[in-house]
Amino acid sequence: MEKTEPTNEGDILLEAAQKRQTRGRRTKGCSNGILNCLRASARTFTELNKRIDFSQDVVFCKDQTLKLDDKEAFTNVLKKFPWISYRSDFKEINGFTSDSGWGCMIRTGQMMIAYTLVQIKLEEYKTPESDSVHEKVLHAIIPMFFDNQMEFDAPFSIQNIIQIGEKMYNKAAGLWYGANSVSHCLKECHDRYNTKFNSDLEIKIFNEGIVYEDEITKVLEENKRLLVIIPQRLGLKKVDPAYFPQIKELLGCKLSMGILGGRDTSARFIIGHQEDTLITLDPHYDQCTVDTLDEGGLATYVTEYSRNFSIYDLDTTVAFCFLISSTMDKEFLNAKISTMKVKYKDDNILIMLESKKTLEDNIHNDIESF
Repeated sequence: MEKTEPTNEGDILLEAAQKRQTRGRRTKGCSNGILNCLRASARTFTELNKRIDFSQDVVFCKDQTLKLDDKEAFTNVLKKFPWISYRSDFKEINGFTSDSGWGCMIRTGQMMIAYTLVQIKLEEYKTPESDSVHEKVLHAIIPMFFDNQMEFDAPFSIQNIIQIGEKMYNKAAGLWYGANSVSHCLKECHDRYNTKFNSDLEIKIFNEGIVYEDEITKVLEENKRLLVIIPQRLGLKKVDPAYFPQIKELLGCKLSMGILGGRDTSARFIIGHQEDTLITLDPHYDQCTVDTLDEGGLATYVTEYSRNFSIYDLDTTVAFCFLISSTMDKEFLNAKISTMKVKYKDDNILIMLESKKTLEDNIHNDIESF
């Protein structure tokens, strides 16, 4: 049968994604559902954790400043972050059995949500965090992101995300997602498929860098935590270097759940920085889909390696993420944004207003004065 050439942009993009999947696949012959593929551990520590100067401090999100005495301290922090990467051999989604080559921002968003849920779950334990406690928490949270599961069985599965993405953004499997679109899809997954692990959390997305205080207050009054996601475009082709100090300050603050971003068309979960080096978890490793955390399954969701790059190479589209659990947290974020407003004057990434009415009043007053 003669091959039909793609006739529209969507078909062309899908065909290109399918070619990338075939060309870039790194796993074949999975055994017992556990990865049998190129592992990060096969590479040297120096190659993957490059750009890190072990004589200087590293700042991670949640205000974690790490004095690097040795490499083990660095890897121990990395292992506290859930790592979600490309997967192969999952149930077919519109002809795809792997998201290799197109699902990196989806996996990045999953990592951020997983990290947030882990932090919430850890707060429930009254004892100091230990490796055993952290492993118990991962066993509770990670199945919410399993491939091949739908709806309540795995609220944040790639199947659920794609199903919602097709309806909301006409983004079928094989098409790239941006920070904004994946944020909205994750919020929709959360709202639709509430379980005991995410029922006391609400997600709000604030656009244009404007955060409304009254909307945060309303959630807190319902005795819920709030994950604030703020998608932002920080330039046309390049991020203005004037934004770099703010990006690092927001990334390292105690409420930060990381940044959805990356470089060019390569999404990464940005979790920290050392001077102008951004420390990221990289989803670009193709592993076999697993449906259990036993028999080595948990090891496929943890990594000792970061992939780092210069902040000068940061893509212009990002999403800042913050977890607000109390009125004190809300006041902290307000104070942080207010302080940055004074410090950075007209180059502010974020602003906080009392309500949308405040914005409307400001616009009205500007028009009147004009």
